[in-house]
Amino acid sequence: MVESRRADLRRSPGNEGGRGASVESWDVVKALPCADASSAEDERVAKMLTISHQTDPQGPVWGWLIGPFVDAWLKVHPSDLNTARQFLEGFRAELGTCCIGTISEVFDAEAPFTPRGCVAQAWSVAEVLRVHERLRRI
Repeated sequence: MVESRRADLRRSPGNEGGRGASVESWDVVKALPCADASSAEDERVAKMLTISHQTDPQGPVWGWLIGPFVDAWLKVHPSDLNTARQFLEGFRAELGTCCIGTISEVFDAEAPFTPRGCVAQAWSVAEVLRVHERLRRI
């Protein structure tokens, strides 16, 4: 099952040859265990991600999705820790932007990725910290 999810990520739009970096939110969901909806919480998260992707694919980006995205990246590219760490670099500047020491709820999808919404979102902070700690331990 994991191999089929890896293939789904490699075949995402803009990544036909399997080498591009174009991965959409639904591609991330398909690569995660929550896509199997093995529990009510997993099903709820999968639905949230799917609805977000279907209703606003070009709109704001939820900060907390960095966690599932990095998890999916590491499933597909388990030895590419440097790239996984680079995904978190943008959050370093965010820690001193809106509400010092925290991370905003959403960001513009285009550079310069302006923070929007709630200036201090716990789930955004939690996912960045969780992934940071995971990468530190690897």
